[in-house]
Amino acid sequence: MKGTCGNCQPSVGKLSRLHWKRHEQKERTGKLCYYICSEKSVLPIRNAPNKEEPNYETRTYNCCASCNQHSIKSAIKNGLSHIFFVTRYKGKIEKFQNKIFIIGYYEIGYTAKMPHKKDEWRYCIKATRMSFVRIEHGYPWKKVNNLRNATQRIFGVELDSILKQMDRHNIVDAYKHEVKCLAKQKECRV
Repeated sequence: MKGTCGNCQPSVGKLSRLHWKRHEQKERTGKLCYYICSEKSVLPIRNAPNKEEPNYETRTYNCCASCNQHSIKSAIKNGLSHIFFVTRYKGKIEKFQNKIFIIGYYEIGYTAKMPHKKDEWRYCIKATRMSFVRIEHGYPWKKVNNLRNATQRIFGVELDSILKQMDRHNIVDAYKHEVKCLAKQKECRV
């Protein structure tokens, strides 16, 4: 299993061997997690086929890589309710390129620890609910300059507004389809 941000297939068998614990939500708050957006799609999907997370197919995050471990550990430790995925759009729709958006979320339902490096653990999340949207339905985010350090918390009215927008325009099945097409190196129409 790789411990860096690289290729991994979070198979159902591999995931079922993890000891998933029900996540205790103590705070209705979301935490930002940055991911790299694909240049090969109009959708703001992960950089498939090079990256496997966020993994829409299994509703998991950090089962393949140790990216954003600080944010994930903090969200678990503090009992936060959501992970919001933020990206700088690199896709095929020019007018949105290089702009920053929150384009999806996981409601944290389960957590697991898996071996990472010698004497270290990596923390993983499994969503009970998730939503991902087209770039035009993304939530513009201007409160960060360096996305790799995007760790802000979102709560209250802003959290409710983002969740409502994401749920209203959810197209996660189109994300799954697009990732599958790109894995086969095909051009998809979404």
